[in-house]
Amino acid sequence: MIASSASAPELLVFEVDGRRHAARVERIRRIAQRPRLADHGWIDDTALGEVRVGQHGLVVEHEAGERTLSVDRVVGLRKVVAGSIHPLPGLAAALMGTEGIGGLVDVDEELILLVDVPELLRKEP
Repeated sequence: MIASSASAPELLVFEVDGRRHAARVERIRRIAQRPRLADHGWIDDTALGEVRVGQHGLVVEHEAGERTLSVDRVVGLRKVVAGSIHPLPGLAAALMGTEGIGGLVDVDEELILLVDVPELLRKEP
């Protein structure tokens, strides 16, 4: 499992459908490369969009075992100050239709979605 520092939240930044997103590293078990065959448990289409490339994935714990969110690109790890994480505005949360979006975070001077990957994949078939 990827470790994190308690002093400053560490985020894994990734891209799906041409947009950058972030996830807390402690919610990700590992980064995987898509197998050529038998990629059961890999999710390519979510509220974040549809993956274009999908050769890598973020593996998380799921009640049915491990699930993997396909991503177009893993950008890297970023430490952020706690004040750079903001709750999702109520109207935006209602329109998103998922509890898998945990808020907004300022990463590299860009405001991006903070994704709770296990929650995002919880209702996926």
